[in-house]
Amino acid sequence: MGARLRLFGTSGIRGVMNADLTPELALEVGMALASLKGPGTYLLARDARTTGHILGMAFASGVMACGGDVLDLGLLPTGVLAFLTRELNAKAGCIITASHNPPEYNGLKFFRPDSSPFWPEEERAIEELVSKRAFKRSAWDSVGHYRSPDGLVSRYLEALTASAELKRKWLVVLDAGCGSAGELAPIAFRALGCEVIALNTRPDGHFPARSPDPRPDTLGDLCSAVEALGADVGFAYDGDADRMVVVDEHGRFVPFDV
Repeated sequence: MGARLRLFGTSGIRGVMNADLTPELALEVGMALASLKGPGTYLLARDARTTGHILGMAFASGVMACGGDVLDLGLLPTGVLAFLTRELNAKAGCIITASHNPPEYNGLKFFRPDSSPFWPEEERAIEELVSKRAFKRSAWDSVGHYRSPDGLVSRYLEALTASAELKRKWLVVLDAGCGSAGELAPIAFRALGCEVIALNTRPDGHFPARSPDPRPDTLGDLCSAVEALGADVGFAYDGDADRMVVVDEHGRFVPFDV
């Protein structure tokens, strides 16, 4: 008996594109997911990586082949995808991302209907289905549908801005790192009444401005900008904006455990 297939790590499936992680694998994972969870709506989003479209199309095809309907929400931070999975009562959500890893990496991370990440037993069930290729394929006239709706992100922004109230106007410097926070983070802070200076907001899967991993040695521009502008605070995000770090009013990197 061969060894059990091992796909999932500590945060979904990750690997170097077209080496460890292939469109074929994304297709089969999509088929396994819909086979496990059954008919219904599945959310899909991605970060700015250049290979996100390839993996996303393959994954969506797998879900639809086994009867699931796909709502493709496009470029989004991971937190937005998790939130909308709950808001829209989806069967599951999938974000195509490798988070803070270098640009040649990509991955798939899954969320349950309550916004929490998949449980280990769900990951093991998907691995088993992929290993055995035991997919529940739908007949030609009952395959799933694909849609790419607009306007759903407003639900996240409304919930986010309703959760905080500032007593004064803050000057905030943001560094999106050419990742998926570039559009939404400035909108959210401005909605709270902040004055915002935003760096590296244009999504680019090559991450030309800095590493997608925000560390003291990669955030020199943000630290300098906060100090030079006399800003109150600076925030930096990783590639899919599920990691945030802080720079204080003196332009100093705040340790991760503070």
